[in-house]
Amino acid sequence: TSAGNGNYSSGSKCVTHTITKGTPSVTLTDKSANYTGSNINANEATAKNPNGNAVTLSYTYKYYTNNTCTTETTDHKNVGTYYAKATSTATDNLNSASSGCAKITISAVAATCPTLTAYTGTYDGSAHSIEVSGGSGGTIQYRTSTTGSWSTTKPTITNVSDSPMTTYVQVAGDSNHTTKDCGSKTVTISKANQPMTVTTPQTWSTSFSTSSQTKTITAAASNQGTVTYSISSQKNSGGTAVTNFSLSGTTLTAAANTPVGTYTVVITASAAGNGNYNSGTKDITVNVTISKVDATCPTLTAYSGTYDGSAHSITVSGGSGGTVQYRTSTTGSWSTTKP
Repeated sequence: TSAGNGNYSSGSKCVTHTITKGTPSVTLTDKSANYTGSNINANEATAKNPNGNAVTLSYTYKYYTNNTCTTETTDHKNVGTYYAKATSTATDNLNSASSGCAKITISAVAATCPTLTAYTGTYDGSAHSIEVSGGSGGTIQYRTSTTGSWSTTKPTITNVSDSPMTTYVQVAGDSNHTTKDCGSKTVTISKANQPMTVTTPQTWSTSFSTSSQTKTITAAASNQGTVTYSISSQKNSGGTAVTNFSLSGTTLTAAANTPVGTYTVVITASAAGNGNYNSGTKDITVNVTISKVDATCPTLTAYSGTYDGSAHSITVSGGSGGTVQYRTSTTGSWSTTKP
């Protein structure tokens, strides 16, 4: 607007000014990250106004498998190299703009070890190994020495002679994981108790004899290792130790003229054990009853003759097993005096 002067009137003129949108510069930096199992996103983009001042904008991101950012992908979680572009959202004053092609590098992480549990127990005839629970990121492998070959088959042992067995474990990493050493655990199998069984008590009933007598006892069963037998005690009914009995294998012998009565003979069965079983003993009680036998009658000879004024009686010859006694009626008293 002009105020005018002595020669001119005042006046004004309208001029139009046009401001067009500027285009920001968008920057997206390279990124390195470890595998997580989820997509790895690009760094946050930044931007500047055309005048060089920083400006806060909203962005959309796209991901690519090539460094020219032409082959788009939505899967960018596995180990490898990916690329990303950030595109700003236009505002009232700024146009939309895109960044350059930024690199995203995803590196492998160590596999996760399983939980290892050692086994300790007594021999039971079954195969045993360490227990393995959990683990991820690859294939669980085993070996039984620090220099042996790895295998996916878990090693087992059954016999005491193979114990202890130390099992080493690793998780051989997959494409997203590195191999992880998981240490070792040991399987220990000790000898089991002797499983021998015996039949007790056993009985032997016999009659008095002037000759020795034998009885085969019922042998031990389910034994591990050779079984031997021995008499550990022999007593009569009064609890007094006797020496009338002997043993050979499972044959029990009563000596000749062993007195009538009851006896208790304790036989110890001893199993030697073997590589998987301890030795052990068990007692067999044999209750022996020796009964009386009938006495042996003498030979009787009647006397027959004419009167001669002398005393006569029957003739008695032999007989054993007691005292010969006499009587002259079926109801009279017995006497050792021959009538």
